[in-house]
Amino acid sequence: MDVVQAQRTERTVEVGDRTIFITEAGSGPAVVLLHGGGAGATGASNYARNIDVLAQHFHVIVPDMPGYGRSTKRIDHGDPFGDLASFLGGLIEALGLEKAHRRTWSATRTAAPRRSA
Repeated sequence: MDVVQAQRTERTVEVGDRTIFITEAGSGPAVVLLHGGGAGATGASNYARNIDVLAQHFHVIVPDMPGYGRSTKRIDHGDPFGDLASFLGGLIEALGLEKAHRRTWSATRTAAPRRSA
């Protein structure tokens, strides 16, 4: 199966007091891909093989999570999962999305359901 490389755009959005770097591609219903941690982790690098395929059907939004990549490095170490859940809600609001599909990885699996409750 040949997959055409989707045209990607990059920008930053303000989420609370953080500047969040995002990569976007495609159009249609929104899907937000949340990467996990690890040395050098970024949204676009963690989902490099998924973005083009998903962008054929969705508006793919891939943020660099707080503390990673080109996003603000500050996170709340006292409640990191609560902090990530608040961040996710703020991101959805900052992007003006009424709803979005999400795909999580690693630690973001713990935070994302807290936002859904």
